[in-house]
Amino acid sequence: EQYPCWRIYKYLKGLGFKPSLKGFNYIETAMQICKEHPEYLQSVNHDLYDEVAKQHSSTKANVERTIRYSIKCARLKGNAEFTNTFRDFNSGALTNSLVLNVLFEALNNFKVSKPFFNTLRFEKQKTYCKI
Repeated sequence: EQYPCWRIYKYLKGLGFKPSLKGFNYIETAMQICKEHPEYLQSVNHDLYDEVAKQHSSTKANVERTIRYSIKCARLKGNAEFTNTFRDFNSGALTNSLVLNVLFEALNNFKVSKPFFNTLRFEKQKTYCKI
């Protein structure tokens, strides 16, 4: 079972990720893949990036780099929700693997406020995976 496309889009946009960046699409694809194969989150650099690269006719290095850039932009120019989400993980730089794992866990607990097109506000439970 996959997430509806709008669910991932709305959640990422609500956190401050920019849909105009290619990394946004890669993160969306990664979340869809992880819904089907959660074990890919254990080996992001090997399995997940390869699968995303295949689906987008790209390279593993390009996928990693563009996701990292999207995370950087969301952290610097996004909203406070993104910063608050990762406040408990102060052990250094935010790695792609950490962000993808937390995003996946948060998407599993994500509740959409209705109707979709009226607002980008959302409610979510306060549970996140500890890595």
